[in-house]
Amino acid sequence: MTLFRINHLLDSLKLDRLQTDGVQAPEELTWLDRSYTDPKGFFKAFTADYQNACGVATKSIAFGHYDFYYDIFEKSGNGESPAFIYYDVNGRRHVISYGDLKQLVDHKADEWGKKGVTPGSLICLVYPLGLEFTVGLIAALKLGLIVSFASPGRPWLMKKQVAALAPDFISTSPAYSALLANDKEKLIESMPSTGKRTGKGDRPQVYQAGQPAARLCDFSLETLLEPVEIASDALYLNALRDGIVALNLGPKETLAAPGWSCALTQPFMLLSVLLTGAAFLDLKPELLRKVPKMLLDSPPSILGINEAFSRFLLTQPREVFSGCKFWFRPPSEGSDFTHWQTFIAKKGLEERFTGVLKWHTQAGGLLAFSRRRKGIAMENLMPSAGMAWQLSPVPTGGMLPSGEFGILSFISNGEERTTPYLFVKNGVEWIVPGSYLNEKGERFYSGQLVESFLKAIKFSRPFILVPVKRPASKRRTYDLVIFTGSGTRTDQAEISKKIRDKITHYLGREYCPDHVDFLPLIPRLAPDGSMDTQWCKKEYASYRLNRKAAHKLFSGISRLKEMILIQNKLKITTT
Repeated sequence: MTLFRINHLLDSLKLDRLQTDGVQAPEELTWLDRSYTDPKGFFKAFTADYQNACGVATKSIAFGHYDFYYDIFEKSGNGESPAFIYYDVNGRRHVISYGDLKQLVDHKADEWGKKGVTPGSLICLVYPLGLEFTVGLIAALKLGLIVSFASPGRPWLMKKQVAALAPDFISTSPAYSALLANDKEKLIESMPSTGKRTGKGDRPQVYQAGQPAARLCDFSLETLLEPVEIASDALYLNALRDGIVALNLGPKETLAAPGWSCALTQPFMLLSVLLTGAAFLDLKPELLRKVPKMLLDSPPSILGINEAFSRFLLTQPREVFSGCKFWFRPPSEGSDFTHWQTFIAKKGLEERFTGVLKWHTQAGGLLAFSRRRKGIAMENLMPSAGMAWQLSPVPTGGMLPSGEFGILSFISNGEERTTPYLFVKNGVEWIVPGSYLNEKGERFYSGQLVESFLKAIKFSRPFILVPVKRPASKRRTYDLVIFTGSGTRTDQAEISKKIRDKITHYLGREYCPDHVDFLPLIPRLAPDGSMDTQWCKKEYASYRLNRKAAHKLFSGISRLKEMILIQNKLKITTT
């Protein structure tokens, strides 16, 4: 690929008012189309022009080797610039400069090195998004480790992640070490220090092209607990590309994205900020609600706004956008066009650029991004630059291959990876209606995971979890069906609340069922005495089970079944 200019590239992504309003169709982006057919040529030209345009010299060479540590801290001599900004529980602001962050990272890497952590080891960071997570991430990259993480805010799911990742070492804070009692021999913080480094001293490790740099769980996939490896090429090059092209970040700018899922966007978003010399503003939604002035104290230049955060911002003054040059949102929460247009009008954002970004773990960064438009919440997207991709037929749809409609797959480190996302051609851009799988909050809704959790907490009543396609709903909804028996009086509201609270705490609110349905029946039993789960699910999905629940005959049969079970001191097991 011939050399191009990043400034021209960025200008081509901005649409003027006629194009934004749909009067003129956007032009094709020749550079973007060429990047799909020649990813290596694109990234080599892109990184070369980035260094020329910014006056920096990186140690990393596209498809050669990668020095994350040097390119974050040393390439531009930005030691005094803010790198990470956060607020403590009392609402006090703390600014960590690149120089401060470097010292913290050096100390952490030295500590780990003295405890036997060597290049190529797999480390799992069990921290919420914050300063400790950031320090641990860069320390791991300095030591040449394979990075993984699990959020302690979802304890049961976190344990499942750690078991699936099978790390050599785990780093966490004392607040969460009790959750990892079964892995205490892997906790770095509790290991004795040898007093000397087992690696190569303080010299940062360099990742070779193709070398794994991360191993992560992708929660958008059915195989959410089968980790995917991210090569150093994807982790570094995609982070730099996303920071400059999609997020439009520059040195000394500030990005904030309160409430965005760490599991879906990290460590990619954080690396995009740090590799471009910008600052990450860590705003916690729960703290923002208590101390909303934080947004006025540190107005971000780039702001990520999901639907929940947009509703909070509607209650805040317009001044929170005083320094904002670009704001972005996720496509999965952008289907309510009226909501977003009302938001733009009420906050006076008609002259601010906005766009849509979609991160995808197995892609190692952004899967798709959008042009920057003013004052309109369009859903058009484009596959990320430098990604070799193609469309495949929907597995369950019987669709013929088409260049304008299909499931997106791409090549990563020589391996083809298939996403769950349907892409539909819209002029020179694309619309992503969503996943062809069961999806909720950009995550694959794993009924098996939820069922396993309910069994793990010994939920005593027979139940099934059923995806249901309702005529008025844009997606499948998920019904938790609880069989109460005909003679048992239950406080349905209380049981429903307890279940939702437990799922929210241990798995996350995305895994809460949409409906909890109580049926005064005994479920159909298999010959071994267990519930015939598949039959019950099929009957419920076709609404026949609900009709039976309202019929006197089946109420009588349930009472008879209950008497037999009681007399024989039997319990129904959920398979």
